[in-house]
Amino acid sequence: MDEKMIYTCEYCDKEFATIDDCQEHEIFCKQTIDEFSALISKFLQKIIQEYNINTQKKQVMSYIINNNICCNIKYLGTLANGHQITIDERINLDEINNFKGEVLQYIKHLNTIKYIGEVSVTKEDFGYNTYTIGDIDILDILQDLKGKKIKIEVLN
Repeated sequence: MDEKMIYTCEYCDKEFATIDDCQEHEIFCKQTIDEFSALISKFLQKIIQEYNINTQKKQVMSYIINNNICCNIKYLGTLANGHQITIDERINLDEINNFKGEVLQYIKHLNTIKYIGEVSVTKEDFGYNTYTIGDIDILDILQDLKGKKIKIEVLN
C-alpha cells in the first residue's frame, strides 16, 4: 500500500500534498495574520496618541478560522476626563472599517466634557473675581477645553 503524506498549515488547517507547498503557504498565512494585527495596533496607537489615552491593557491577537482572518481585540484605557474605554471585540477583515468608525464614535462620546451647574462669582482681593460652575473654577474648565470646539448652552 502506498500512503500519501498530507501536510496541514498550522494557521488555517489547509491541506497540502508536499511539505514545500505547505511551508510556502504558512509563510503567507503568517504574514497575513501579522499584517492584520499591525493594522489594528496602528489604529489603536493613533487614537491613544490623538486622545491622550492612558493605556492599562492592550491585546491584539489575529488568527485564521474557516478561511477568514479574525482578530480579538482587548483594550482598557482612561481618557483625560477620567472616563474608561473598554474594547472587547472579535472582528474579521471585512469588518475593520465599521470597527474603526464605532470605536472613534465611542471615544468621541466619552471624550465629551459636560459641566452642569450654576455659574457663580466670588470677589477676591485687588478686584479679582473667581468664577465657578458648581464648585469647579472656570479657569480649570477652560484648561480642559483648550483647543476643543465647544457649544455653550444655557439651561434656564
